[in-house]
Amino acid sequence: MSGKLYLLDAPPEVHPDTRVVVQESLVPLRWWRNIPVRMETATALTGMERFVLEAVLAFGAAAPAEFEEVTDLPARLLPVLGRRLVAAGAITSAGTPADDALCRRMLLSEQIAQDRVESVQVVALPGVDEIVVLDRATAGDDPLLGWEKARVQPVGRYPVDETVSGRSLGDLLTGRAGIRGVETDVVAFDQGLCPVFRCTAQVTGDSGADVRLSIGDGAPAVLLPGVKSLVERWRGVDRVLAERPSAIWRALLGGDQRTDQAPVPRRVSPARWQIKVTGEQAALLSAAGRNLAQAAGLAIETPEVVVEVALGIAATDATAAAAIAVDTAINAGVSDGSTAAVVHTRLAEDAARLPYEVVGALGATKVVERAWQLGHYRLAYALRERDDFDYA
Repeated sequence: MSGKLYLLDAPPEVHPDTRVVVQESLVPLRWWRNIPVRMETATALTGMERFVLEAVLAFGAAAPAEFEEVTDLPARLLPVLGRRLVAAGAITSAGTPADDALCRRMLLSEQIAQDRVESVQVVALPGVDEIVVLDRATAGDDPLLGWEKARVQPVGRYPVDETVSGRSLGDLLTGRAGIRGVETDVVAFDQGLCPVFRCTAQVTGDSGADVRLSIGDGAPAVLLPGVKSLVERWRGVDRVLAERPSAIWRALLGGDQRTDQAPVPRRVSPARWQIKVTGEQAALLSAAGRNLAQAAGLAIETPEVVVEVALGIAATDATAAAAIAVDTAINAGVSDGSTAAVVHTRLAEDAARLPYEVVGALGATKVVERAWQLGHYRLAYALRERDDFDYA
């Protein structure tokens, strides 16, 4: 799979469970909020309900009379005691069998299946033949409200497959997630068209198929679990990085540079890559203004999606390790409010572990120059305040 590579202003935010970072993808998508549906639920039979079922199966139409004779209770109480069985269609309101097979299944499973009406949120992705049903337990009270409030305009219309066009939402939902039907039905895709949104997303979780999706323009991200077909369109786009080290090297250096010895990137986690550099290569990156201790952001663009990855830098020799140590110490100093103390402490530790021949890279003048080159002027001034932090 080919794709255009370019450098980002900043690396993407990558969490431990991040699998894919999507900067942009055109996704045919439609959603419905608070759709009342009939859900099938199973609850345990009570002892009285088992008695009623056994009586009905044993005596058939004579069950009410036999019930009265055995219990000395009025026959009319039989369906009352089994009112859930009546509602489920197992026995009639007169206490006679309505569905022998259903009665036997209930006894065998020791459960009674009933319908309940509840509201669900629905997201349809016709481009990948996915329908996601979000319930309150997993997605909260109204997860799609933010999308509706954002009033994001679609960027196009997608003609849905003829097997879907003209069908009702009830047809599409029945049989999914325990749904037996909808209370008020609507046509799912009017005129056979679905809105298309310019989405951003992160694929997260151990399953690798849970997507936090935003429809763009500041709309919040909503977790869509288990959308494997959608993820498959994005997964693997970044594999081209291992095949194009020269293009990555040119992007990092920002100009026409020799690329015959460009370091080959390798994946270190699903959304993180790394290059290992020599001292000579580290010097080239430093001269280009690249912070060696800060991951770069790379984008891979294909006709379907733009995927982002974080690209870190590691050392293959002591010279590169010293250069990375300086940038790491400078970053720590900036994070600590542009104070010199953290820089001094880190450089002292680095001087103790690095080979003597490269410790000169940690010298005072060089560290101040490097802080200045990276644009950390406050820290550079703070470092100049003391003259005795030269660990060379």
